[in-house]
Amino acid sequence: MRPTPGGWVDLINKVARDAGATVGMAFTSAEQGHRRFSRPGLPDEPVLSELFDRMRGYFAAHGTLGRLGEPGSERGLARLCWILAAFQYAYRNDSIEHPLFRVFRDDVPSVEELHRSADDEAIADPLALVHRLNTSGALQQMRRLVGDPPVGTPWGTTGPVIFDQWDDSTFVLDGPGSATLLDVVALVKADDSHSRGRRRIWKLLACAWLDTADTFRIRTVSVYFARHGELVTWPVASLSELVLEDRDPQEARNEFVGLATCLRGKDRARRAAWRAGRDQ
Repeated sequence: MRPTPGGWVDLINKVARDAGATVGMAFTSAEQGHRRFSRPGLPDEPVLSELFDRMRGYFAAHGTLGRLGEPGSERGLARLCWILAAFQYAYRNDSIEHPLFRVFRDDVPSVEELHRSADDEAIADPLALVHRLNTSGALQQMRRLVGDPPVGTPWGTTGPVIFDQWDDSTFVLDGPGSATLLDVVALVKADDSHSRGRRRIWKLLACAWLDTADTFRIRTVSVYFARHGELVTWPVASLSELVLEDRDPQEARNEFVGLATCLRGKDRARRAAWRAGRDQ
């Protein structure tokens, strides 16, 4: 399931649901109703269900929205976030050598074994980044962007669905009158790649442009350099003029959205043809 402003995107199709699949079992095929790593009745599933139940309980007890916890609580949250990030990594990469998935090789691991895979060494860097976020003042800057809401109030949407696609690397910070699209960068050197930086800026601007229905009300974009504790923010209008130089921003946006719409149509047609061939 993926959150959207109008509800939820269900990533599990009817075949998987009829086979008894859970939310974590979203990859299906016409032949078996599943793929090798997402099998109804797999012995790992009860362990994973218990793991996620415990995670939800811990987040509810110690992950108060809009506030950092005590050091012990933050260490616990860092372990859980590391585990969640590992599952996200497995979605897009070969996970066989990832520390978390090594414990699945010989037998079904226990919840405790899965939790121990996020050892002190694994969470040292995330904890350091959280400390820098707090001490640098960047967290307070973000709080101001969302209108300084009371503790416990959600700040926005992670991985927003824009133009039919979700973007796992950005956040929408909802302010009282508009929103900020935030990208978090963990590069060791901010000047590692000039071209990479340009692509990042263009990507933020493109996402703002592609929200053609103004669903998220994006008026500013930000890049947070996590290792430096620096938050850089631009109004979308000003950034458009800056990167486009003498070209008309509205004309450029219209051209870009038109191209993206054309590519989306071709992609939908390709997917429809693939599904039709698969189901024959």
